[in-house]
Amino acid sequence: LESTIMDFWRMVYEQRCRIIIMVTNLRERGREQCAKYWPDEDDVEPVVVGNMFEVHNVESAYHADYTVREFVIRPVSTSPQPPS
Repeated sequence: LESTIMDFWRMVYEQRCRIIIMVTNLRERGREQCAKYWPDEDDVEPVVVGNMFEVHNVESAYHADYTVREFVIRPVSTSPQPPS
């Protein structure tokens, strides 16, 4: 849910999650199933989550039935510029 995105990224950061698997589409049968909690690969700026974290999309690989995305998450207060 949109209201739990900050909690989601805090959990990912605190638990040092290395893999996130999403088993639903954002929309199914015309209904929203999941809020989009990640930045697009072509976004120049990271997504800032609740003034706590910056989420950078490093790379995306698109396949017929799934997509693999690589993210970097950093606390806002100590976040250096993402690698070019």
